[in-house]
Amino acid sequence: MKMIKQIKIIVICLIVVVFLSFPVTTYAVKPLSIQTVEPVITNSAHQFFPSLFKDNLVYYDNRTGDWQVRLYNLKNGNDIALTDNTAPGTPRIYENNVVYTDTRNGQQDIYLYNINSKKETRLTFDGGIKQNPDIYEDKIVWMDYRNPSNSNDIYTYDLKTKTTSQITNDTADQSNPSMYQDKIVWQDTRNGGYNNQDIYLYNLTTNTETQITSSLENQERPKISGSHIVWQQGSVDNWDIYEYNLNSSVTQPIASSQDVEGGPVISGETIAYVNHSSSSSDIFQYDLLTGSRTQITNNSATQSQVNIFQNTLVWADYRNGIPDIYAFR
Repeated sequence: MKMIKQIKIIVICLIVVVFLSFPVTTYAVKPLSIQTVEPVITNSAHQFFPSLFKDNLVYYDNRTGDWQVRLYNLKNGNDIALTDNTAPGTPRIYENNVVYTDTRNGQQDIYLYNINSKKETRLTFDGGIKQNPDIYEDKIVWMDYRNPSNSNDIYTYDLKTKTTSQITNDTADQSNPSMYQDKIVWQDTRNGGYNNQDIYLYNLTTNTETQITSSLENQERPKISGSHIVWQQGSVDNWDIYEYNLNSSVTQPIASSQDVEGGPVISGETIAYVNHSSSSSDIFQYDLLTGSRTQITNNSATQSQVNIFQNTLVWADYRNGIPDIYAFR
């Protein structure tokens, strides 16, 4: 009996050794909220121009009968008005600062709202139309029509020094600026008018201007993130998406099908844009690292005005008949 007991112990030990010698496979459980299209703000009002930074989403809304810039927190669901009676425009957010245009007493200017202090500050006082503001860290950029002889120019405001600087001084139109770190990009009519706009870049550190595109086609609505600039190129009935790498000086097509692809945005290595086909208008995503393309929405209604921060997309969505804000995480 003692011998049999010893044999059993040896067999059990051998089984344990053999079992431990096999590799262990682990399985990660993916939360259900990842990679899903979700309604964020849906009510009887219209929501436009979403802009996102971390968990804070800003947008335009007319639920009170007047247009407001509102702030929605994706984490806790808080939704508050930052302004009253504003003119529709494009609010942008970075950290705790929100910039937007506002028309008061017949004058359209750039305003800043600080979320922490709950204080609004008017930044421009000189007349002329101000549009398309953007913000990165302590710098704000916008299109400015204060000098009619020069048409639209690009201006910046430094939140630290409280100073305004004129970036362009050309009789042609410069518009739709976008900023990342010390670099500003915009669309420019100086080489052929509105049917042959080009993309330009200005470096605030070196005070140098660079022409990025020279194609005879029209290039519009540039965005910049890291070393990448994206824009839409072509014409109203045939826009395509292109990307330029500042490090390699290489331009490549991102979306060039028979559909109309426009309104590109970029964060890191991820590009998002709107694809207008004959049957629908949907949000697509393109990964610069892998070259892979993903269709985010598949709905017969219109999806537009996409914006992106890291791995979250937000856009205006008409699937309920009026524009609501939807998100893809």
